[in-house]
Amino acid sequence: MARTRGSRPTSAVMRASLNADAVRIAEQAVEDAWQELAKSGSPAAQAGGKAVVRELMAQRVFSQAGQGELDPDRLKQIALWALLYGLGR
Repeated sequence: MARTRGSRPTSAVMRASLNADAVRIAEQAVEDAWQELAKSGSPAAQAGGKAVVRELMAQRVFSQAGQGELDPDRLKQIALWALLYGLGR
C-alpha cells in the first residue's frame, strides 16, 4: 500500500501489526471513548462525521498500542485527546 509523504497508515494497517489481545483492548478503548463523546453531546459525535472521528481516534489508539501502551483507561484518554490535539505528533 503506497502512502504519500507525511501521511499516516490507517487504523486497519496498524491493527494488522498487533496481537489479538492488543487489538481487543485497543478496539474497546476506541468504543469507550466514542460512547463518552456521544454522551457528551459533542458536535464531533454527530452522524455525518462519525467515520472520520472514529478513524482519528483509532489511529492514535492503535499507534500507541503498537508502542506497548495497553492500559484501557489510558488508551481511552488518548482517543479523546486525539480530537483535541489532532494526530500531529
